[in-house]
Amino acid sequence: MTNPRFNLKADYLSLPNIVIILLTIYKDHVERHQSKQFWVIFLHSFSQDLESKLKTYQKVHSDKRTDLSNALNETLIEQMQLHFACISALPYSSIREIIRQSVGKNPQFEVISLGSASQIQLIIAEGLVSKLITSYVGDVYPRPGISPVFQHAVDNGLEIEQWSLMVISLRLYAGALGLQFIPTTSISGSTMALDNQVFFKTVSNPFNPSQDVTIVEELSPDISFIHVWAADQLGNAIVFPPYSENLWGCFASEKVILTTEKILPTDVIRKLANTHQCQTLPGGIVDFVIESPFGGHPGSHYGPRGTGYDIDLDHLINFREAAKKPETVSSWIKEWIHNTNPESYLKKIGIEHLAANCGHLDESYWKWIVTEKKYIIQSDHPATPVENMIWVATELIKDRVIREKYSTILAGQGASNLAAWLAAHSLSEAGQDINLLAEVGFYGYQPKPASPYIFEFNNLRSSTAILDSITSLGVLLRKTKSLGILGAGQIDQFGNINSTRVNSFVLFGSGGANDVGSNAHEIIVLIPLKSGRFPPKVPYITVPGVKVAACVTTEALFEKNEDGTFVLTGYIGEGSNEDQILKKIRDTISWDLQIKRPLTQFKSPSADWLCFLRSFDPERYFLGRLL
Repeated sequence: MTNPRFNLKADYLSLPNIVIILLTIYKDHVERHQSKQFWVIFLHSFSQDLESKLKTYQKVHSDKRTDLSNALNETLIEQMQLHFACISALPYSSIREIIRQSVGKNPQFEVISLGSASQIQLIIAEGLVSKLITSYVGDVYPRPGISPVFQHAVDNGLEIEQWSLMVISLRLYAGALGLQFIPTTSISGSTMALDNQVFFKTVSNPFNPSQDVTIVEELSPDISFIHVWAADQLGNAIVFPPYSENLWGCFASEKVILTTEKILPTDVIRKLANTHQCQTLPGGIVDFVIESPFGGHPGSHYGPRGTGYDIDLDHLINFREAAKKPETVSSWIKEWIHNTNPESYLKKIGIEHLAANCGHLDESYWKWIVTEKKYIIQSDHPATPVENMIWVATELIKDRVIREKYSTILAGQGASNLAAWLAAHSLSEAGQDINLLAEVGFYGYQPKPASPYIFEFNNLRSSTAILDSITSLGVLLRKTKSLGILGAGQIDQFGNINSTRVNSFVLFGSGGANDVGSNAHEIIVLIPLKSGRFPPKVPYITVPGVKVAACVTTEALFEKNEDGTFVLTGYIGEGSNEDQILKKIRDTISWDLQIKRPLTQFKSPSADWLCFLRSFDPERYFLGRLL
């Protein structure tokens, strides 16, 4: 039954038109037909007609599905600028295929990667990269470490352009917006500002000429590679946290190659986008869609409701061991990449092994770990030097938070975050409001025992807010009263931190450290008391020492004097000979030791406190071996 005044066409399908049409139909037919039977027939017919038109409207007109080999063959050209997204999961499967496709070639790619760990070491080790734009180079798991792969590459001509984590994110953000440059609060006063003068400028504020503002040039890569949880055949994608650099690299790039754990119907993608806390990538900017199960392996990939897979530590440790020498890393890459394809790679890893990594995301998995490792956690072994350092740092953090009324703590990886975690726990128990913040965007997270890593699933799911790196490092550190806890490769008497290089020797880079040093209100540094790590002046300033208030070592506590230099205010070691400790400190640091008396002698931590600390790092990746 049709209405002569209503000929339904697709171009009528807007909400105002539908409302007008329904009112017109209602008025017309109520006057002429009152029967219940008519309305049943009419509404059924109308709904069927409308549903049919909507299905036509939703019809898929293009299909971007392909395989990685085809996508690369159609897009990859020598000397391209490639961006590997650091959001949700790392695009390992794309990197492996690039390596397979580049045999016998010398493409001289320029690579952009927020953090360059094992995923970038693979492509660097194969000699495919001439320049790397990054904030971090080195190993991350099972503990941060200097990478022989990067050192060998630099010695053979690789150019590394070092930035901070937030500044790379901002440069991609500017590229996405079509801006030529963007202001930043980071980098000033560091060696990065000097090394990158072509891309980093200080200019007069056009709105207040008496002020200067620092700006950085945008980044617009040729291709962005991203791995996501789910997508449809059009490229509409669901992206779960951590968000880190966010999607700006994809928006800034000329082309986007997207790999996904699974390809789902568009209707399912719509439902996921509206029922889960996630980011969404519109298919309009995606050029290729490739289904790639476990495409983020050996990294982690977290999905909804505890699904996904954890970091494959065994695989990463195996690679890290092979990466110590060029010949062994070459053999490793041949075995695991050149001699495999996407399907055989997963078979080689093993279904049971992959399933076990999925099981690590169970909310109660940490209880199993601490039970299995209780003989280490509950050891009556006295505190090691590193544990003593963490103990003193914990007490200092608590004191600063209470005295200065800090509400936010952001800590770097390692001993720094362990000290921050234990301080935050103790402060919370005492009724003090304090929020832990991670550079990748976790806010208000509550760490659980068994894992010392910040970017861990339990930390993600316990967060009160899930943000990105620009918001964490550029907004919250400034807008809340914040305390930063950092590690360092070197530190000088002025508090300047070097974590980037010593002459031609490559360390790690800034990561988010420079952003923390630029935007937090105060900084505490943890660094073992070892020769060579306390020069009178660092050769490279990663983080200017202006906001560094204290430095906790394995034997001593230094705090800033009125003149902005460090003075010794305490030492660690209950019952130790003060003269012997002072001699050791003088012999280790390379500046004149100033002493503020009376010195505080820190007692050893209690057995209960040690047990609690050790429960967070039962494998002792950061705590080190019990002596």
